[in-house]
Amino acid sequence: NSSCLKRFQLYNKKSSNGERFVLHAASALSRISGPYLPMPLLQLLLDLYPTQVLCRDEMGRLPLHYSLMLSSLSAGGTLFQRRNQTTNIEPILECSHWIKLLLKRAPSSASVADASLRLPINYALDSQSFFLDDDSKGLSSSTDAPPPSHTEKLKAEWEEVVWKLVDAFPDSLERRDPQTLLYPFMQAATNCKSSLNTVFSLLRRSPSLCCVR
Repeated sequence: NSSCLKRFQLYNKKSSNGERFVLHAASALSRISGPYLPMPLLQLLLDLYPTQVLCRDEMGRLPLHYSLMLSSLSAGGTLFQRRNQTTNIEPILECSHWIKLLLKRAPSSASVADASLRLPINYALDSQSFFLDDDSKGLSSSTDAPPPSHTEKLKAEWEEVVWKLVDAFPDSLERRDPQTLLYPFMQAATNCKSSLNTVFSLLRRSPSLCCVR
């Protein structure tokens, strides 16, 4: 639709060599909180623009950064709302698959900080509420809430994304997020619905942080 096209045009800017950031725009339109582009289209764009996986735009961001961000800007420059009134988790799972596909193509992308010095894992931990909170998907009442099986599937999917990022760049666990000033395990713990096992496992991978004062 026209709204989606305007958002694509917003992110589809030119690089210094004149090439457009097509993969960045596609990722910005296929991020965790939506909207979602069809996976076949994303895979086609990835095959057409493979070098853009590690190409930084004017914000210093890679497609991976955009795919992990929770909210995006509309053409008017304001936050657009998440998809409402849906219990269909398949688009979210496809987005997660897209994130893992970007990481598989370029594992080193997990170590790239953007212009604000934030790593992909920082954006991933920002987005945990979308996976863990029942009301974070725009559901208006308890009757709209996804069944427990869906909730558990989303939690497992989010944890897999986090661990893929950690495995690709283990040093990220010992870097504070410049925005929150928190280490990843602290960032994960800010959501009351986070798995205690996940928080503990993040800390166990970087035990030296236990001595941080």
